[in-house]
Amino acid sequence: MKRSLLALAAISLFTACNDQRDPTSARPQKLSAEISDAFHGSTRNPHFFWLPPMVSAPTTFNGSFNPRLSPVVQICDQQTTPCPQGHEHARFTRTSGAGGQTVGLDAAGQKYFVNWNTGPTAEPVGSSYRVAVLVHDQPLGFADVEIIGTGKAKNANTGEEISLVDGRALPIKFRIEEGALAATCGTTLDCAEGTASPTLSTIIKTLGDGAGNQAGTLIPAGALSQAVTVSIRRNLTRPCIPPPFDLPQYQGCYDFFTDPGPTLFNSGPGVDPVIVGMCIEVVLPPSAGRHAHIAQFDRGQPVRILPQAPAAFLNCDATDPYHDDGEGTIGSRQPRGRDLLALARHGLDRLVRFLMPRRLVAAHIGVGGTPPGYSTFTWTLPVMIGKDAGDGEIAPVGTAVATNPLVVALDSGGAPAAGVIVHFHALQGSVADTVDTTDVTGFASSGTWTLGSSAGQDSLVATSVGAVGSPLRFTATATAFSFIQVTVGEAHSCALSGADSAAACWGVNGDAGKPFGQLGTFATTEMCGAFTCSTVPRAVIGGHKFIAIAGGARHTCASEAGTAHVYCWGRGSSGQLGNGATDSSATPVAVAGPLQAFQISAGGLFAGHTCAVNGGAGGAFCWGDNSFGQLGDGTTTSRLVPVAVASNLIFTSISAGQAHTCGVTNAGDIYCWGRNFFGQLGNSSNTDSPTPVLVSGEHAWGSVSAGSEQTCAITSSTSGAGQPYCWGRNDVGQLGIGSSGGSQNSPTVVATSLSFRTIGTSGFFSCGTTDSGAGYCWGRNDSGELGNGTFTASSTCNLLPGGTVPCETVPMAVTGGHTFTVLDAHGVGDHACGLAFETTRYRVYCWGRGGTGQLGNGGMVASPTPVLVSGQ
Repeated sequence: MKRSLLALAAISLFTACNDQRDPTSARPQKLSAEISDAFHGSTRNPHFFWLPPMVSAPTTFNGSFNPRLSPVVQICDQQTTPCPQGHEHARFTRTSGAGGQTVGLDAAGQKYFVNWNTGPTAEPVGSSYRVAVLVHDQPLGFADVEIIGTGKAKNANTGEEISLVDGRALPIKFRIEEGALAATCGTTLDCAEGTASPTLSTIIKTLGDGAGNQAGTLIPAGALSQAVTVSIRRNLTRPCIPPPFDLPQYQGCYDFFTDPGPTLFNSGPGVDPVIVGMCIEVVLPPSAGRHAHIAQFDRGQPVRILPQAPAAFLNCDATDPYHDDGEGTIGSRQPRGRDLLALARHGLDRLVRFLMPRRLVAAHIGVGGTPPGYSTFTWTLPVMIGKDAGDGEIAPVGTAVATNPLVVALDSGGAPAAGVIVHFHALQGSVADTVDTTDVTGFASSGTWTLGSSAGQDSLVATSVGAVGSPLRFTATATAFSFIQVTVGEAHSCALSGADSAAACWGVNGDAGKPFGQLGTFATTEMCGAFTCSTVPRAVIGGHKFIAIAGGARHTCASEAGTAHVYCWGRGSSGQLGNGATDSSATPVAVAGPLQAFQISAGGLFAGHTCAVNGGAGGAFCWGDNSFGQLGDGTTTSRLVPVAVASNLIFTSISAGQAHTCGVTNAGDIYCWGRNFFGQLGNSSNTDSPTPVLVSGEHAWGSVSAGSEQTCAITSSTSGAGQPYCWGRNDVGQLGIGSSGGSQNSPTVVATSLSFRTIGTSGFFSCGTTDSGAGYCWGRNDSGELGNGTFTASSTCNLLPGGTVPCETVPMAVTGGHTFTVLDAHGVGDHACGLAFETTRYRVYCWGRGGTGQLGNGGMVASPTPVLVSGQ
């Protein structure tokens, strides 16, 4: 090997001014060097000494050598101690180190040592480092060095060059004396150091921080197996105990160490426990003050609340009002001057606000506990949590429970505990608040708990780390939906369930950036492509009971049971919610005015409108988008509140389509208004009308459905009951007249001999139920809209303005053999839902397009056959 590859770097050690370098530097740079020990530097530790060859040999020492420590030697490429994260170049401990080197102990020579092996690649000429010695992350001394050449180092004091061991290793030698760990105690930090004997009881305590805080320990004889160095250091980190720990933390936090060890103190017959104690300034109710405890934290381990023990070995006040209820009562007796001074000095007004208006006591007390070993300690008030309300609830699947889980926190005296953090996790379903903090009454709530999508027992776990009783498990019974009505919108569906007629919805809930809230809740965490959605039924919030419900393009409306008042939710950009505003709302909002509706319908596409039949009078009212006169008030002005349809007609039912509206009168006539480009008004013309026009023909009608750009209806008993007719757009066979293409501007009979009981028409298809309850559909079928078990069809239709799709131009049976009481295919959607009677109950099935969860079966795919909506 070439000699140049064997040449190793030399090191130069300097004592000079501080020249801080950028901590993001890619490689070490030259420093203005600094050194710190008993004889060097602006900050000196009188019990730490660098030894040759780092410096000239000290002529004197200040104390006894301490051989019991486990020092760490840290090589840092920054002139900062401790070394910033990501800048530690090398590290040496008693058991490990770079290049296999470890920190050794020369007991006879009274020093610690380690060899730092340098090399031209890792430590190139011109690079600089700081060598520091730490014990328990506390710096004792440091020296800055620079790589200057090969084979030699420069003495920091004399400047004399010295040879490195084997031309590469810098021997790092240092002396640590008793008291080195407490060198800064009383000046910048409350701390202490002492030696504990295995045969004698030992008390070690800090001097106090001047604000009433002090810490100490009593180590009885027999608790140790050998002499150890004990160090106590105030921990200024806030919070002292890092998460997860959920109890309130107060002033007073200390780290306790022993060198060497032990991890656990001796215990057993004849051995008294070690006591850790603190003096603290507090203002607490007597019931709480007498229960102050020490809490112990070991990283990676649960926090332990230690058994109480007297801390009489500390310099706390002799009087303890929390146990004798003597002097110091704030609000009932004159407090001692010392206590008031402590209160002002210590800034405990925050704690006072937490606990008022209970009777408070100011005191300087000692708190003690018995740990199994040393680590980090603070004081806290032990807390017990329990279930106050919300356990054992019963609600339909996917709906919110009536009473939300409520946790109560009490201190050891049985008084409410404020400031306790409680975490809530629903094992099934979801909660509105995953974290809450107890208030002055001691209560914390999960907020709304919405049960999961499957029937059975749901669970919610409440956790407060450090509290007795944690975790708590709340249970609720999720019952199956019992749907009695169903409606479909453009890409969502809704239904009423059970005797209370509560509403539940599923499907799309808005664009990713615009959650409209047509499901009646914003608590949807699923994403269906670019849309927020729910693939299973979710309860509409608000607790309303409804008698009728209607899904529109991107909004939903319903008539309230008992009052017949109309409520709407979802997109409101065109005023389709009827509350006088254009804001969207996931919460049902009351439609303005005295409207009382027994029948309601919602329509639209990008915009939307809503219509309703008002009470027993039968007057029709509409609100929302009116671009084509679909509100029927004689104008094309959109309305934010209901307006009367311009007629004296008495309506028995009404249906809102994409941009037109139709209604059946008490005389059996159908009137329509709005857009008429494809003849969807059925009056033998193609002219829009902002007021009702009579549908052509001499038929007596029983029901009507306004779709995207077509309309379908069924005749009543006075005109041959159950005969379906359709008119309007027919490019994909949605009129069911046996052909496709063009349009019809007057009623045309559907090509079937079947008698229909219900009918509905949607975007590009139509469906109905026969007198026997069988379902039939016709029109477009590329998403399985017809429910006949296939995505294909016997015909191909030309879709306007271009392209072809599979289609059926006559009614086709819906598969599955279900007996439907109603099928809803309405407005502008590409899916249908039906309410089927099965044995003893009704069930809802859906089919067609399913990419946004509108089928409600937990999936996001289309289905050409009816699928059962989840939760039934």
